[in-house]
Amino acid sequence: MSMFILLLTNKRIKLYVSIVSKSKFQHARKEHITRTGKQKMEYIRVKHRIHLLEFKIR
Repeated sequence: MSMFILLLTNKRIKLYVSIVSKSKFQHARKEHITRTGKQKMEYIRVKHRIHLLEFKIR
C-alpha cells in the first residue's frame, strides 16, 4: 500500500486508498457519487485507477 500513497498524493485519493484497502469499494462509490459534476467524474476516474492497481498488487 505504500506504493499507492506515493503514486497518489491527493488527500481525497488517500481516502480512496484506505477505503479500497478495506475492501469497501462499493460503499466508497455510493458515498462519493453524491458529489457534483467535475468532482464526480474525477472521483470515478481515480477510483478506477486504484481498483486496477489494487487488483494487480493482489
